[in-house]
Amino acid sequence: MAQEDVVTSLLDHLRIYRKDVHDQILALVQDLTEEQMRWQPGDHAPSIGFHLWHLARWGDYDLQQFDGRRQIWETQNLATAWGFPARLGEAATGTDLGDEESANLTLPDKGFLVDYTRGVFHAMDEYLECSTPEALLRPIAPREIGDRSVMNLLFTHLTHDNRHLGMIEALRGVLGLRGTATR
Repeated sequence: MAQEDVVTSLLDHLRIYRKDVHDQILALVQDLTEEQMRWQPGDHAPSIGFHLWHLARWGDYDLQQFDGRRQIWETQNLATAWGFPARLGEAATGTDLGDEESANLTLPDKGFLVDYTRGVFHAMDEYLECSTPEALLRPIAPREIGDRSVMNLLFTHLTHDNRHLGMIEALRGVLGLRGTATR
């Protein structure tokens, strides 16, 4: 199989799996109350709301890396609108923020948070629908040392999303709710 055929097949699978993960994440938060979105089981475990915000932030940031678009976070000035502090960790995504700082973030109401996440997920899905095999092989300016392609970052992001999907499922289980989004 030629390299282009392999990349085309990978792109097709990425489109399906990314959308599926996005749909599962959004489905898991639909029935939650504000209190359940903000609940933390301990000092070192962020809330479901934090996981949702963090997923959306990385998706928004990564889309900028893919094609240079401005982040929804920036165009809607959400950090200011939501009263967030200036320091939000790596790339303003919550990564390396620390337990106390992440616990002290006052997340917006669930509706605003879900709308932001849905908008980012939709933009990611649209990006993938319009992508070509050649676009996936394009190098990006990586956050760390080393050459990375858009495809590499997309797979990294998919793994990241699935890790947080599992955390959200587990937190739902601890809350006494159905904790799985599988069929």
